[in-house]
Amino acid sequence: MRRDPAPARLLLSKAGDDLRTVELMLEHGSYPSEIVGFHAQQCCEKAIKAVLSDNGVPYPLTHDLLALVDLIRDHGVAAPEMLEQAPMLTPFAVVYRYEDLDLGDEPDLDQLLGIVRAVHVWASHIVAPPTG
Repeated sequence: MRRDPAPARLLLSKAGDDLRTVELMLEHGSYPSEIVGFHAQQCCEKAIKAVLSDNGVPYPLTHDLLALVDLIRDHGVAAPEMLEQAPMLTPFAVVYRYEDLDLGDEPDLDQLLGIVRAVHVWASHIVAPPTG
């Protein structure tokens, strides 16, 4: 039975919106790290959920990227090594929405962008692979 691709594609589209938001904020350069990190986390969360949906894997309503990455692993979905770094973004969806970052918690913005782009590209190739 063929799965409906619409939910996965919608999630991937929303992840793309968050990716573009991260890129624009970093280009502009004057946004708080908590806000940049929030959209980075959201991009990864939606991209991972898009892949899970595309593979017919039920997932919980959670912001916990480690739990979602574990589902990817548990179901044998091929994933890039960079996906293993995505869980470091989880606090941006929960803790840092309501608390300030400590100076020691400032993210490396280049690393953050690399993770987000890699996760989105991976999901795009699974959910909406290039044709031709």
